[in-house]
Amino acid sequence: MPRELAPDEYCELGRAYYAESNHKKALEAFTHAFNASTKQDIKFLDMRASVYEKLDDFNAALKDGRRMIQLGREDPRGYLRTARVLQRQEKSQLALDIYNLGLRRSSKDHHGSANFKLLQKLQNELSRLLSPPKSIDPLTVFPPEIVDLIMSHLNFRQQVNCLRVSKQWKRFLDSQESLWTNLDLSMAKRNVRPAFVRACIYRSNMHMKTAKFNRFRHEDMVWKLAKSCKQLESLHFLGSELSGSSIIEPAKMCQNLREIVVGEGAMMTILDLRSILKVAGRLASIDIVIFPGLGSRAIFWDVDVPNLRKLKLRCRVPGNTNCVVMDTLSLTTSAPNLIELGLSQVQLKEQPDFTTLTQLEELYVDRTEYWPLVPSCLRRLRVEDVRSLPSAAAAAIDLPHLEELVIANLTSSDQQVSLWDLLSKDEDGIVTIDPTWTDLKKLGVGLAIEGIADERFAIEYLGHPRLHRVEDLTISIIGYDYTGCAEYVLDGLPDLFPHLRRLSLPGSRATGADLRPLIEKMACSETQSATDNLGDADTTTAQDARSLRRPGIEYLNLDGCAHISADAIEWIRQRGIEVSHKVRVI
Repeated sequence: MPRELAPDEYCELGRAYYAESNHKKALEAFTHAFNASTKQDIKFLDMRASVYEKLDDFNAALKDGRRMIQLGREDPRGYLRTARVLQRQEKSQLALDIYNLGLRRSSKDHHGSANFKLLQKLQNELSRLLSPPKSIDPLTVFPPEIVDLIMSHLNFRQQVNCLRVSKQWKRFLDSQESLWTNLDLSMAKRNVRPAFVRACIYRSNMHMKTAKFNRFRHEDMVWKLAKSCKQLESLHFLGSELSGSSIIEPAKMCQNLREIVVGEGAMMTILDLRSILKVAGRLASIDIVIFPGLGSRAIFWDVDVPNLRKLKLRCRVPGNTNCVVMDTLSLTTSAPNLIELGLSQVQLKEQPDFTTLTQLEELYVDRTEYWPLVPSCLRRLRVEDVRSLPSAAAAAIDLPHLEELVIANLTSSDQQVSLWDLLSKDEDGIVTIDPTWTDLKKLGVGLAIEGIADERFAIEYLGHPRLHRVEDLTISIIGYDYTGCAEYVLDGLPDLFPHLRRLSLPGSRATGADLRPLIEKMACSETQSATDNLGDADTTTAQDARSLRRPGIEYLNLDGCAHISADAIEWIRQRGIEVSHKVRVI
């Protein structure tokens, strides 16, 4: 009795018959090979289908291709065979659908195989073949207003990447002047070539309004930009490549300059700042980081700057000591129309008096010897590292429009008592609460707590009527050595701040057990009073129910909180709350 051949032997026999053009015998051999294989290897069906194609029996070949897909759903060979047979039948669109199906279904194990790469190649070729011969990119036929609207959602880096899509896109985007009026190199990852900046200048048709430089060291191109773009209003120097005259001279050239920003990398000195102030008469915004260097460290405001609305001066020296001296009287006299003022590590002579700045809305001062005198029009106040209590004159100033208050690094409960006066009305020495004053939306404060008496006082202090609608709260608890304090303070927050959305407890010793009652009380939930009012009314809709939900806490900052476990953080996040939990407070 003759021996039964193995599948591979039938396969070799079929190949031999095929080479001899004996297609009938080849079909029989491949059929025996498939039937003899225990795992029904689809490679034998693939070989039989190729013989059917040779015989122009496309229906039989298509049947084998479909059987291959059924047996190997994630194998690209079945899709390749079926799609190629359909192409020979001039069913190109159906073949393209099979190619796409194969690309979606093929497993990752096959993504590096030659068959999968061939599948991708044939799908790409057929897609291009079936594309209309006169297809038009929709971006090129949109009105310019629509293009501007689309591009406004992209940052400058993404906008530049759009130039690489195609030559047609590049020609079109190059012609849109409005897209290139703001040069932004702040996100540059490597040194920027001058040719790129020159191209942006030409694309804007010399109408550039804003230029932000970073990783750019070609000062001659900066000069050219300042000289050619007459409408330039804002200059930002963020990197360390340009400094000194490379910043000052372009600023002098820009006759319409309204804003200048100089970062730490530029190493701006006091002398450089004085040169900037000589052209400050037309500036509306100045934001500069100063490195004093040698020589005088005094800042003189001997130029009137009536147009100046925003001023931020930050000093950087080792040791975090005040190294720049400034006379606030000369500042307030020279810049009477300031709206925003920030002074960091700047030593102020005597008690700083800003009451003459009748338009001031935002003030930031740190490392000061004296509590500043502020105008009653102030809306946002931030003071850090104050070394003295507010004087009687400072406490007597009413702040009816205050919306944000951040007082950091307090060291005694006496300072907390004085802060109560800032939020209250002082009439002939009698402290009262005026209900017409604006409620605060943001509060940041450090609480000096050394015992249970201070805990209770902290709760009373946070219970000021103007703090009832606070939505953003930051609390730093200073000076306690036991965890019970954190629990006591946290328990009182839901009643004190029912509208709270963002809570920050940096460096707190609170544990997950301390936070759990707070989260359960202030998580998104329907209020009981709203539920009682609904009753059994049939007219109540789902939208009405949603409108009665209290949003609750949306963000929780626990940076530097070493006593909170990862499980507690995960539990909070499962309640739909965004959590920041960094190991160290930066």
